[in-house]
Amino acid sequence: MSGYVLIIPTVTAVAALAAALMPSSWRKARGITAVYASFLALAAAVIFAATPTVFEFASGWLPPSAHPLPVAGGFSMRIDSLAAIFGVLMSAAFFVFFIYASAVAGKKSMALYLLAASAASGALAAGDFFTMLVFWGAVLAVLYLVLQDTDEPTAQRALIVLGLSDFAMLLGVALIARLSGTYDVTLAVARLPEGKLAMISLALIVFGAVAKTGAMPFHNWIIRASSTSSVETLILFPAIIDKALGIYLLMRVLPALRDRAEFFQPALMIAGALTLIISVLKALAQHDLKKLFAYHSVSQVGYMILGVATFNPIGILGGVFHMFNNVVYKSGLFMGAGVVEKAKGTTEMSRLGSLSSKMPATFGSMLVSSLAISGVPPLNGFVSKWLIFQGLLTASTLAGNRYVLIALFVAMAGSSLTLASFLKVIHSVFLARPAVKDDGEPAPKSVERRVDSELALRIPQITLAAASVFLGVGATFYIGLPMLVETSFAALLMAIAAVLAGVALYQFKISGRIRRTDIFFGGEEYRPEYVFGGGDFYKTVEKLSGLSAVYSPSGRDGGFYSLIMKTIAAVSSAVYYGVERVIYLLQLFFVKAVEGIIFVFRLAHTGDLYVYLSWYLVGAAAILWILVR
Repeated sequence: MSGYVLIIPTVTAVAALAAALMPSSWRKARGITAVYASFLALAAAVIFAATPTVFEFASGWLPPSAHPLPVAGGFSMRIDSLAAIFGVLMSAAFFVFFIYASAVAGKKSMALYLLAASAASGALAAGDFFTMLVFWGAVLAVLYLVLQDTDEPTAQRALIVLGLSDFAMLLGVALIARLSGTYDVTLAVARLPEGKLAMISLALIVFGAVAKTGAMPFHNWIIRASSTSSVETLILFPAIIDKALGIYLLMRVLPALRDRAEFFQPALMIAGALTLIISVLKALAQHDLKKLFAYHSVSQVGYMILGVATFNPIGILGGVFHMFNNVVYKSGLFMGAGVVEKAKGTTEMSRLGSLSSKMPATFGSMLVSSLAISGVPPLNGFVSKWLIFQGLLTASTLAGNRYVLIALFVAMAGSSLTLASFLKVIHSVFLARPAVKDDGEPAPKSVERRVDSELALRIPQITLAAASVFLGVGATFYIGLPMLVETSFAALLMAIAAVLAGVALYQFKISGRIRRTDIFFGGEEYRPEYVFGGGDFYKTVEKLSGLSAVYSPSGRDGGFYSLIMKTIAAVSSAVYYGVERVIYLLQLFFVKAVEGIIFVFRLAHTGDLYVYLSWYLVGAAAILWILVR
């Protein structure tokens, strides 16, 4: 049974090869292949999770006696309970994703997406750090190839930021293996001794994991990719793979982090809180749909990190659950943005509007996903955030952990600001009419055809919206918590009643039974010379003095990449003005020294024959003395 571990990464890798070999015109066959392969991978993941057995596979090219010290002598795969849970979650996300991608992805993109899914599945199933690093690097390589197709600078940014963080992770793995005597993921963490080297090794691995999730300041490539890359790329990498792998790695080293909580808890809390609040503030000021979603993809990482950093069961459960919830509603939001972009040719909110009647499936699914990411009960986002809040409260009761209350306040404020930004999205894209046309003039009301009728585009959105409802309402049953919706049940009934009343009123309206009159605003006849569009929301937020650092032009495109580039420039200047000058002075010194030696020897050579014979005799005597001494 050991070879079964290879099924999930193998089946998607074979599908990637098949998609690459198919002619470009075989889009339907390529899509069916991807969906079928992802379904097989999901079925295998469910079987692994349902079987109370640890599946293992190992292969080596060096005998144990050849490498008594921890070196990479082979690779191993293992699916235990943690890997099985993450495997099911990721495989389910892949299955829904490939249904959507089958309608829009090209030949090369589909092959690369399948290859990325294979590498990510391999990283989850890795039994040792060496194997994990191989698959981890493969994911980065595929990401670079995907981004390179649309924008080379964005691909370079991603490669530099994630490449350096992966290198830090490599150093951490090497240190852990040296200290623990093994590359095995579970054993290495369990055997890690106390000491500064152990702290450094864990810090390097945490650095790589946090960078993988896209937390600040490692987020810049995601924001740039939102303007240059396809929606499918944004779904697969920032929304699914990167979040899952980063949190999975944190969970793998969690026992060692918890033993050293005095350092790692405040560090992770600070990283999570800053990522959350800064990203959501930047999202408020965005006027492009994909860029706004990209910033919220970064902000949700803050909740995940805060949950894991509580180091207590309820908070950790909330962090992991929020990771999966983010995959669900963030994928649904990006899919909706893709459908809108396909229909209108833009995601600029000031050029969008009045799409609720033309795209009812997209409107409904994006409305549910927007409420879910905002933490509105009883949807899944509320459940995971509630768990994280409870975990933070529990952690704050410990002596010396009062700073956790600040993180709790930031998390609650971030949820409110998230709701504010998604009110902007729903109003601008679906309810209000466009503020400007493509030529910049006020846009008249227009009637457009329904554009989300394609099943491959509708089914994934509706499925993910339904999952947000199910994962929230059903939390009592599959998590085993007290009834989470009791306190909000009355409000839920009121909301349902309001929706039903609205539907009834709409039906009554279209039946022609009501009298139509002019619109009055403030006692005056309403004249819509100006349309309040998406670009007008929260304009004054950017002008607040306390937030100038967040919204300043210098801070808009910052992040780890800018820090790296500035560091490289500083080092280059130091090399040029420092090392280069030192080398020049040393070279000048040696030249002068050689010239001085030559001058001395010239004085000793007069041109007389007896002088040359004397030098020969001195040299011969010196050689003879060396040989016989």
